[in-house]
Amino acid sequence: MRVLCRHGHFSFFPRGPEDLARFQIFLGVTLVAQDDYYTFPTLALAERFSIIGSPYVNLPALKTCERREAWQVMRDNGFVYHLPTGLLVPALTVISVVELAESQYFYMQNSILQPGARLLTGQQILGYDGHYDFDACQLRILGVSYE
Repeated sequence: MRVLCRHGHFSFFPRGPEDLARFQIFLGVTLVAQDDYYTFPTLALAERFSIIGSPYVNLPALKTCERREAWQVMRDNGFVYHLPTGLLVPALTVISVVELAESQYFYMQNSILQPGARLLTGQQILGYDGHYDFDACQLRILGVSYE
């Protein structure tokens, strides 16, 4: 299953008919269909616009903007999806530190990587593109985007 996280917004792209069910069972998550991908139920509520001070999913919007994609609105407001709570949080409030294990062609993680987490160097990870390998039960990250 392809896992695409853009500025804290998750999009999941199953590669086969069994990917969706296996992913939800293995990781204990629920995903819903949206456009041509699947995402978390909270992110399915994210609009493609925000008005300063008005609710944006579960937080007051910090900016007024309209964008083509919800992840762009989240970027403009500095929000990311928080995996443990299932809510949006300001990216600056994520305090976890991660160390990405390197392989020859990708980084490896045992689970989904929390957007907003920081590397030991201090760089804040806001997005990544990867593939969840069901046989190895690990996320193989091909590229990472920072603040």
